[in-house]
Amino acid sequence: MSLSVSTSGNMENEETLEHFENTIELYKRLFRIKPEVIACDLHPEYLPSKYAARMRVNQNLPLIPVQPHHAHIVSCMAENTVSRR
Repeated sequence: MSLSVSTSGNMENEETLEHFENTIELYKRLFRIKPEVIACDLHPEYLPSKYAARMRVNQNLPLIPVQPHHAHIVSCMAENTVSRR
């Protein structure tokens, strides 16, 4: 299963990041998801990328930095169970 959490606009402050983190935790509980890998934006200074880096360390998960447009297409494919490239 894939959990794709997108944001509308930029995450430039702690309040938005906190909402993002709370939403992920809610989805994990609601859908009983345990992440096995993390994908994040290539830009290491984006707040969601920093969150992903923390998750990588805290949960000992592999981290895959991805170009944002590619990530969007892949998340759409996963959501629609498309397995071909």
